[in-house]
Amino acid sequence: MGRRLANLSLAIGSVIVVLMTAELYVRLFVGPVPPRNLTLVPRSLRREAPFPGVPYLLEKNARTVHRFGSNPRGYFDGNGTLTYETNSLGWRSPEATREKPPGRFRILGIGDSFTFGTGVRREDLFLTRLADALEAESPGRFEVWNLGVMGFNTSHELHLLRNEGLALDPDLVVICYVLNDAEVILPPGDKRKDPAAPAALRTGQHSPSMLFDHLKERIRNRSARETAVKRILADYADSAPGFLLVQRSLQEIGRLARETGIPVVLMIFPNMWQLDESYPFASAHAKVASAAERAGLPVLDLIDAFRGEDGVSLWVHPGNQHPNERAHAIAGRALHDFLRERGLLPDR
Repeated sequence: MGRRLANLSLAIGSVIVVLMTAELYVRLFVGPVPPRNLTLVPRSLRREAPFPGVPYLLEKNARTVHRFGSNPRGYFDGNGTLTYETNSLGWRSPEATREKPPGRFRILGIGDSFTFGTGVRREDLFLTRLADALEAESPGRFEVWNLGVMGFNTSHELHLLRNEGLALDPDLVVICYVLNDAEVILPPGDKRKDPAAPAALRTGQHSPSMLFDHLKERIRNRSARETAVKRILADYADSAPGFLLVQRSLQEIGRLARETGIPVVLMIFPNMWQLDESYPFASAHAKVASAAERAGLPVLDLIDAFRGEDGVSLWVHPGNQHPNERAHAIAGRALHDFLRERGLLPDR
């Protein structure tokens, strides 16, 4: 009996030592479960839009800091922050004049936080990568403007193109589409929670054990991911109001392109999950591409460029699934090659 108690005590003690070692490892090398970094536009970065159809524009000559709380990849500043700056026209682009210089080919990129570049330095954005490639081919010939605004959807991008973009005399427009563009925009004050965000991430509450928090979060994430997939696919049902609005907006964008003679390309960004043959949103991509083609818009679906990549390694932060600098580099190369292959750029 005494030997059994001794063996049991030894076994329990071994388990405790293993758990304590694992807890220590998590505390030293992993850290707490990161809070979800919501992509909200800071009030200091917002200004009232001078035309209807969009909720706001970005403040001119603004500088704001996005705090991620940690810096696991070493990409952010030492305190886990990234600074965004806008030019005198209110865009996250190099300084430029509204009047297009003679002989210049001007490209506008319009989109939401993916285009704006949440969590990514300006020099690493896919539009900057495109500009760098074009500059190497034909120095001084191209301008690439970033008209991305966090929180915009396809309807907002239509109004931005109509009321601001066309006045900039572009030669080519690229609209970046993200799958949440088909979400129904909730009225102010609606507190519906995002089912893709586990409760621990939404609230930032943690237990005394970081190891337990990570195990609990992994279980929650699996369930939340399944819920998010169902919700996103539901947004692309034929009768879904958000997707109907997307289709009407694309039709109007196509009409503007035909009337002005300015080519407009729709570039579809994938969600950074399961970037292999099991990617769950292929049907949604196909529906968006079909709607754009019916509107007369050339379509670049980036899922092929990202196929086989590890989605998590392309996030800006463990708590923020926006594409990081490597994902932007992939998108920039794919966009450059697509525009060249389609003959949408002037000869070198």
